Amino acid sequence: MSDRGWLAEMLYGMVPERFAGSMVEYFDGTLRLPHSTRYPVYIAEESPWLIEPMRAANDPAIKRVDVRGPAGAAKSLIGEMHIAWCVDNDPGLYYYVHQSDPDGVDAMEDRILPMLQANDFLAKRLPNDRHKQRIAKIAFPHMSLYCVGANMSAAQSKRVKFLTMEEPHMYKPGMMSAFEKRCEGVRNAKILTLSTGSVLGDESDNAFQSGTCEEWQVPCPHCRQFQRMTDGRDRLIYTQGEKTKDENGQYNWKDILPTVRYNCEHCGQDWPADEASRRAQAQQGRYEATNPNAPEWHRSFHWEAAAVHYFPLGSLLMEKLKASYAAKAGQIEPLRDYIQKRRALAWDESPTDADGDLNFERMKGAYLKGDPFEG
Repeated sequence: MSDRGWLAEMLYGMVPERFAGSMVEYFDGTLRLPHSTRYPVYIAEESPWLIEPMRAANDPAIKRVDVRGPAGAAKSLIGEMHIAWCVDNDPGLYYYVHQSDPDGVDAMEDRILPMLQANDFLAKRLPNDRHKQRIAKIAFPHMSLYCVGANMSAAQSKRVKFLTMEEPHMYKPGMMSAFEKRCEGVRNAKILTLSTGSVLGDESDNAFQSGTCEEWQVPCPHCRQFQRMTDGRDRLIYTQGEKTKDENGQYNWKDILPTVRYNCEHCGQDWPADEASRRAQAQQGRYEATNPNAPEWHRSFHWEAAAVHYFPLGSLLMEKLKASYAAKAGQIEPLRDYIQKRRALAWDESPTDADGDLNFERMKGAYLKGDPFEG
């Protein structure tokens, strides 16, 4: 290697040239994701609900981004791509916080480090000294990355430029604000939270509500009216008939599931339920802000499982009906799990439902007029 080449290799990345666009354009079709079970390379159009949150995540004018989405809808990809972006374009001390230290170690070993190693332009920036790659830390020549648990010792140690918190609603009370203080006084600091639904009024929920509260909307294929795609408000429907339930009152899923479809809240027409049609429809989606009072530097985003084209609508409805049935029998946990992990909403501990779908009085043991009862 020539002296010029050796010097260029040694100084590689020390003075990064920032890409003019967003990390969506920067990584689209190029970033390898060896941990992904669905897409080995990032393709932006495969998950259009992630595009705007990703753009906000590396927009210098945005100081905070709160993302609320269903389990399995690639929320963590936003944080992982943001790490890749910072390593290659915008270095700074980075904290990636998980519920516990073992969770942080798993994220580093199973997802983040394999991603860095699988992409040559990122692998070049990894330290040559193996002692600088620890279980939960990578000391790059130009920045350090930590994957830590949500504990007080980690929350009191360093000033950080970038802070990403996974599932912060699972943290102990006060832990979110403790980590947020690590960014105080740091120039161009960025806070990113990635979560399913939380609990109404907790730290995570309050943070989301303080932002723009942008809802993912798609147009009806018939009337073209945009609307939030949700399984609330009787939007997920199925054909009911004599075969819907058997003689014991149990749902006949074999006959129900093929008839499940989404119904437009404006024109009342049914939408095609196949994955290809739903995928094409998602390409036309957009976010609509619902909180006009949010500061311009704080954006928050929300979408539900019904909007994700690779989640079968029949499976979602079956899970919802089972959770509703369990709730009527006094078993609230399946419903709470459904509201938080499928609809990505804050669970309300009071006897009300987010969209009025279910009557919580019956869950508490009271009977509704006309309900059968033994004896």
